[in-house]
Amino acid sequence: MYQKLLFLNLFIHLFLVGSSYSQNMDPCGNMSGEAILFPSSVDDENYYTNLIFKYECNKDLQAKLFLYRSMVKLNNSDEMGAISDLTISIEVKPSDYGYYHRGILKIKLNDLKGAVLDFDKSWTYCFIKSSPFRLDVTDISQTDIYLIRGKCHYALKNYISSLRDFKDLIKINDRNEEGNLYKGMNEYQIGNFTVACSDWRRAGDLGSEKAYELLKEFCQ
Repeated sequence: MYQKLLFLNLFIHLFLVGSSYSQNMDPCGNMSGEAILFPSSVDDENYYTNLIFKYECNKDLQAKLFLYRSMVKLNNSDEMGAISDLTISIEVKPSDYGYYHRGILKIKLNDLKGAVLDFDKSWTYCFIKSSPFRLDVTDISQTDIYLIRGKCHYALKNYISSLRDFKDLIKINDRNEEGNLYKGMNEYQIGNFTVACSDWRRAGDLGSEKAYELLKEFCQ
């Protein structure tokens, strides 16, 4: 269940996007008549490769094109190629979106420590509202980052850091099922058994079957 939940967010963000890119630019950023397709409409990574060469002096667009190409590579099961393109996108223009999705891919490759570092960067860039480090490709919410970074910390047995993320998540949305579940799991790991049981009851009330299993095992 843990890994399935981790990667559900990835596929929602990467593939449930629109069919065309709304800005039409010439290579140096001026408007032209060409529309750029989103990855959900593209199967061949060469489509983006050609555009990368064509728009080489437009850094903002270059960052997006490498990011888009990474999505196509991921859809074609080229995970290392996808990470490489995300890294180039970040080098061209650091962004909340680039770091976030590179972090998710690092989880899939069992690099949890590297993933946490990327989520830290994504968090930093994501919440400076006027930041030049936002690509406006799709929205990444605070709860997205707290949830997935908190899970990484938990898997690494960094229970205090994980607890901090889930507390912050619950401050934003106290009805988040996984937030309450994982907060309880962290509370239990650091010896706060009564609080853990309370959190699991809350998570169970919100629909978590796992929380009921933990209540039955540890809170009778």
